[in-house]
Amino acid sequence: MENYWIQLKTIIDQSQKIVLTTHVRPDGDGLGAEAALFSYFESLGKIVRIINVSPLPEAFDYMNKDARFETFNTTIHAHSLENADCIIILDCNQLDRTEEMAPYIERTKGNIVVIDHHLYPGDFADLLCIDISSCATGEMVYDFITFHSGKMTVSQDAATGIYTSIMTDTGNFRFPRTTPAVHRKTAYLIESGVEPSEIYGWVNEQRTLQSLQLQGLFLSQIRTAYDGKLAYSVVKKSDFDRFGATLEDSEGFVKYLLSVKGVVMGILLIEQPYGYKLSFRSKGDIDVNRLASQYSGGGHKNASGGKMEEMTDHAIARLIADAEPILNAMEITE
Repeated sequence: MENYWIQLKTIIDQSQKIVLTTHVRPDGDGLGAEAALFSYFESLGKIVRIINVSPLPEAFDYMNKDARFETFNTTIHAHSLENADCIIILDCNQLDRTEEMAPYIERTKGNIVVIDHHLYPGDFADLLCIDISSCATGEMVYDFITFHSGKMTVSQDAATGIYTSIMTDTGNFRFPRTTPAVHRKTAYLIESGVEPSEIYGWVNEQRTLQSLQLQGLFLSQIRTAYDGKLAYSVVKKSDFDRFGATLEDSEGFVKYLLSVKGVVMGILLIEQPYGYKLSFRSKGDIDVNRLASQYSGGGHKNASGGKMEEMTDHAIARLIADAEPILNAMEITE
């Protein structure tokens, strides 16, 4: 049992008004963790709100019972953030990734808690619950709920959120941190009433036509480097506009880069209003977090993100060149 769970239990037991949030452009891990804690804390009689800076992606609407996911609005939510007894930030350990919510979180009269499985946490929180060995923030939420309740099973509502977190952040149970312990925990989730085929279908089989059309263009633009060990592709605003697609429609594209035979590192560049979003993925011992850290980002050894302000041919060439030492480091250790 981790010491921070003992500290978090004390905070929760002493709190009545709790706010849950996650990073901008949330994924299944942060959203599922929020849904699970919302359900559990509500069962304890707490006043709970989920307030996110970004709207809930349509693929995860099945978790939005009673419209529990709220999109931040200063007029509506500033008071709730500033007067919360506890704010829990999930799947995010950098305050600036909550964007315009950040100043109100900083001014809260209550405790700020981070539950996350990423490296390099910021120093803004009163309590850091960090476990980089966990496959997902949702797995950590399961650990806390079962510690707090003393039971291995959870409510069906909470189990759905946790299963969503684990399924999405393990790439449907195929990434390296999908351990025997993870499978044992998901067994308890299924015993709690989760329907794996339903959740898989909601998350992975609700693609829009625009998304598929954009994916076709993305796939046609894949390029390789370093004898086929690195694959990368660029998706520009004009590509989204061509098909009437949104950023949400590009979710999951980066995984296809690693499906190319011989590729061990993939880089996806997506144009955004602020510049370009970078998604890095790798196999084995290739630490793409090292590369992400050079581009104002971070994450995990095999999955990280970053950003660039410009996307010229020179900028792309520099990015690809910066990836070479990381690929070479793999060859040295072999």
